[in-house]
Amino acid sequence: MRKRMRKLRMDLPESSVDIMNDLADREGVLPSEILRRALSILIAYDRQIAKGRTHLGFTSDPGHLDAEIVGILKAPVHHRLMAR
Repeated sequence: MRKRMRKLRMDLPESSVDIMNDLADREGVLPSEILRRALSILIAYDRQIAKGRTHLGFTSDPGHLDAEIVGILKAPVHHRLMAR
């Protein structure tokens, strides 16, 4: 069963569109897939906030944090996301 899709119109800075298009080209996907992937990162971050964790980290070695995302969502929206 195919998921229902909706079209959105967004105004983005030209620099963001350029980055999105560059990422899409590198990955061999449409720019909309890049936005879906970005949203999946926000959802993962939100799930961590719901567990009382305030950071989402990236690592190639479990003993060393390479990068982290902190404070990109003001408050958890986990309950709304999980209801879908």
